[in-house]
Amino acid sequence: MTKKILTVSKFFQMDELLQELQKMRYRTERVLTENIELRKVCQSKRHTKILKDLSENYKKIIDVRAEVEEQIHRTESFKIEWGSVLERLQRGEISEVAVSKYDSIRVLNSERRAYNKLDKAERDVGFSLDLAKRALE
Repeated sequence: MTKKILTVSKFFQMDELLQELQKMRYRTERVLTENIELRKVCQSKRHTKILKDLSENYKKIIDVRAEVEEQIHRTESFKIEWGSVLERLQRGEISEVAVSKYDSIRVLNSERRAYNKLDKAERDVGFSLDLAKRALE
């Protein structure tokens, strides 16, 4: 019974991570849009230094967005796989002992670490964008 509780708990933790990643996807798209708008303003006012910084920032945003999409894909596929294991466990098709080979704490922790790295990269990009906004004011 303990194994079943742990299995359900990990499934919901992965679901929470997926929700956080989807929020990060939205924030990344918003930052990308702001960056593009600021670049247009800089081009029209010929602020080359700020434009250069924004171009570097743009590349970082694209990288973060790609990593977020990749992690979302990994998390979704893991969630589907883990959900099927959970269903089989609940139906009694596999025993709790067999679930141990599906043990996914390492996968969950790895995805959490990857999320934390992306979160830091996203904050850095946002900070850089805020500096550019202030410089234009």
